[in-house]
Amino acid sequence: MIQLNTASSAKDYDCTSEVELRVDDTTTNFQNTTGRAIQPVIELEVTAVKTDYRFTSGAVVKFRLYISDDGLKSNGNKVVFNQGNTIAEYIEYTVGADFSPLIMLQFGDFVFGTSKYMFITVESDNVNDDDVQIGNLKIYDRTCATEYSSTGGLPRVDTKTVLDDTPSGDSDFQAACDLAIKALELDHLMSAACVSDDITTNVVDNSVIAKILAVGGDISDFTNSLHSLEGIINYLQSDEFARKIAKKIPR
Repeated sequence: MIQLNTASSAKDYDCTSEVELRVDDTTTNFQNTTGRAIQPVIELEVTAVKTDYRFTSGAVVKFRLYISDDGLKSNGNKVVFNQGNTIAEYIEYTVGADFSPLIMLQFGDFVFGTSKYMFITVESDNVNDDDVQIGNLKIYDRTCATEYSSTGGLPRVDTKTVLDDTPSGDSDFQAACDLAIKALELDHLMSAACVSDDITTNVVDNSVIAKILAVGGDISDFTNSLHSLEGIINYLQSDEFARKIAKKIPR
C-alpha cells in the first residue's frame, strides 16, 4: 500500500456535482514520493451503516483523475486514459440495488510520475446523493509493492512470514527468491559451478538449452571440449581441420 486515509470516520460528500475526495485528514491530493513511477489502484469505501449515506440505486457515478506539479488541482490536468480500446475521461459506474460499499478503481494505462500530485473526484447524476459517506481511501501500486529504495529497487511486498505473520522485508523477499532460483537450479546458469564442469547433470533433455546444444535435445550427446564455442573455434583453427579442407579443394 502506498497511501491510507487515516480519517477516524467516514466523510460526507455532496456528490451531486464533481467533488474532490480527501486522501488524508488535511489534503485532497496524493503526492508520489515512492521515487518511481507507479500505476495507482484506488480503493474507497462507501459506508454500509445507513442506506441514506450510500449512492442511490440506479445512479450513474463518474470517477475522474487529475494530476498537477504543484499540489493545486486548479493548475493540473485531467487524466485521459485507455479503457479497453476506448479513450476515456472518467470511469463510469451504474449503482445496483445490492451496491457493494467497496470500490476498486484503476484508470487504464495511466502511469503516475514521481513527485507529481494526484486528485480523485466523484460525481453522481442523482440529486439524492448529496450526503454520501466515504471512509477509508487507499492507494496501491499495481505491482502490490509497499516500499521502495530511493532508486526504485528492492520492493517490499505484503507476503507474510510463517513465524510471526508480519510483512516480509527486503532481505526476506530476496532470500525467498534466492531459494526458489536454487531449487530450480537456475543458479547454474550464472553463479554456481556444474559438477566437474559437466552441464549434462544440470540441463534437462529437450529443454530450450538442450535443443540449442545437442541434436534431438539429448544433452548427454553434448561434449564440452568439442561442442562449446571455444571447442568449435579451436577445432576450426586446428591442423586436423586444415588437412580435411585441403583434401577437398581441387588442385
